[in-house]
Amino acid sequence: IKARESWRRSLGLWKNSPGELEQNKHRLLTELQPNLPLISADHSALRRALYALIENSIKFTSENGIIALRAKKEDE
Repeated sequence: IKARESWRRSLGLWKNSPGELEQNKHRLLTELQPNLPLISADHSALRRALYALIENSIKFTSENGIIALRAKKEDE
């Protein structure tokens, strides 16, 4: 799958319905490295993992907090 596209679609769920983010006055910042490579992954599993990560971040971030997610290719 295309990592960048999968990431964008998954995060779009939060950005398009920011109820919990706004309720806690959080800001969600995302940073995607240009030209992320293709990855072998299950899109649904990746979406669930990102959802759980953001949900836990909301739970454990103080009011008015910033939640930052970054995706980049690591050197091997």
